Amino acid sequence: MTPTRPLNQRDSPRVLIWVNEAISERIDFVQKLPGTYRTINSMTDVDPSEWDAIITTRHLAKTVESNFMAEARYVRPVSAHLCVLLVMTPEEFGGGWSDIIDVLDVPGASDIHVPLAYKWNVAGHHAYPGDTGLSESLTVLVKQQLIPAVASRTRQFGVGVTDEEIEPLVDFGTFLRGPNQLRIAGKYVHPGNGSVWFIPHDVENIEPWWLLALSDWHDRFPNRFPDVPKWEKSADWMTHAERVVQAKLDAEYARFKPLQEEHDAITAELGTELEAAKDNASRNERVLLTGQDEELQDAVLRALVTLGYTVQDMDKLWPDKERREDYRITEPGVDDWLVLADATGVTKGAKQSKLQILNSNVVKYVFEEKPQNIPRQWLIVNRLIARDPTTRGDVFRPDELGPLSENQGLAFDTAALFVLQDAVVSGKVTAVLVREMLRERTGQLRLEDAREWLNRQEP
Repeated sequence: MTPTRPLNQRDSPRVLIWVNEAISERIDFVQKLPGTYRTINSMTDVDPSEWDAIITTRHLAKTVESNFMAEARYVRPVSAHLCVLLVMTPEEFGGGWSDIIDVLDVPGASDIHVPLAYKWNVAGHHAYPGDTGLSESLTVLVKQQLIPAVASRTRQFGVGVTDEEIEPLVDFGTFLRGPNQLRIAGKYVHPGNGSVWFIPHDVENIEPWWLLALSDWHDRFPNRFPDVPKWEKSADWMTHAERVVQAKLDAEYARFKPLQEEHDAITAELGTELEAAKDNASRNERVLLTGQDEELQDAVLRALVTLGYTVQDMDKLWPDKERREDYRITEPGVDDWLVLADATGVTKGAKQSKLQILNSNVVKYVFEEKPQNIPRQWLIVNRLIARDPTTRGDVFRPDELGPLSENQGLAFDTAALFVLQDAVVSGKVTAVLVREMLRERTGQLRLEDAREWLNRQEP
């Protein structure tokens, strides 16, 4: 059964912030509000269904095809279920005489769409009343911020949609009008049952608009917006004692902001470095735990070289159809010490036939080279690859390990090679110590054996 509520549900309201740099600097106030706020660079950064609202300067809908003979089609960059505070900026919408901010479906007529055109460079300075019945708080905000903004402009901008066009729409409200029926700010119901508040970028303070929008959405969607600031908590109605503490709190937020930015930059850089290190390990050292065939053989060779051995890659010397052992390993400064070794990776347990093949290669070497000392033999095995290396256990059965030891053989678990190599690289032990431990080793070397030996070494 699919759970109806995630186990790691974020605090509500869950709000995305997708704005330009100039507006970003003006919405620091969200840090002190309840809920979850996240800044994004694209809607593809998140799963929109996990969020309730968005503060944005971006198009809510865009025209993707329009010509004289064909009806316009639209795409919706912002998910239609989100409640939106849209801060209109000329940088985003002022690309021509007419752009759109959104497109609305007419209820009961899915094939009829009303584009909300963005108009800019509109002549005139007069501001006209919006809809009747605005709340007292909204009325005060219109007088304090919208009307002065309109008066200070040389040209007007806003949503250019006529009363006739919005008549069939549900709950379209206008806070303030400008010349030629221009709507300076307002709100409407989104096609996906969200709600949109649109305001111009040149309002003096965005915070009170956001708080009023939250209050409106709380009334509409109490489950999505359960705890929103009320007018009683507004700075306009604080006492002196409250303002003093609030100023200290704001100063602390301001002091902490550059530290947070530095922390975020450092952790982002470290995160990138970690991902690169993980990718490098997955293609190199960790192949000892996951790899097979040539990929594993190359990783084993690199690990042996890290331990200080001189390794001859025999596959480069044998004819393709006459290959024998994978490596001939010698140790600098140790005369008459030679290991013939194979590396193999298997999804299941190691096969005894691998031991027989390796032993046969040693016999051939002795017959052909007639050395003074018989070479040692190592079978370096990555097995049970799907399992955690700590659970892989013995490499071979005791009755198989006995004959191997008699022939100076070692079943060398690649998990043991992994931790030995890592210990040398980290400086926990020297390569010399590791080679001394391995020099006369026979039987098997499991992960547990390597870790136990490492734990006995002095720091």
